[in-house]
Amino acid sequence: MIEEVILDVKRAEDEAAQITEKSLLDAKEITVQAEIKAEGIRKKTAAECKEELKNAIIKAETQAESERAAILEKGRADAAALVAEKKKEVDAVADFIVDAFVKKF
Repeated sequence: MIEEVILDVKRAEDEAAQITEKSLLDAKEITVQAEIKAEGIRKKTAAECKEELKNAIIKAETQAESERAAILEKGRADAAALVAEKKKEVDAVADFIVDAFVKKF
C-alpha cells in the first residue's frame, strides 16, 4: 500500500514535471510568435508612415507648384500693367518734348 502511494506520488511528480516542461516550451513559443507578430506590425506601421510621408510631400509639392504658378501669373500681370503705365508716361513725356520742340522751332 505504501509502495503504491509512493509510486502514485512519483508518477504525479513526473507528470507535473512534464506539464511544467511543456508549459515552459509553450510559453517560449508564444513569446517567439508574439515577437514575430510585433516585428511584423512594426514593419507594416513603418511602411505605412513612409507612404503617408511620401504622399504628404507629393501633396505639398503639388500645392507649392500651384501657388508658384499663381504668383508668377500675378507677377506677369503686374509687370504688364506697370509696362503699360510707364509706356503711357513715356508717351506723355515724348508728346511734351515734341510739342516743346515744335513750338520752339
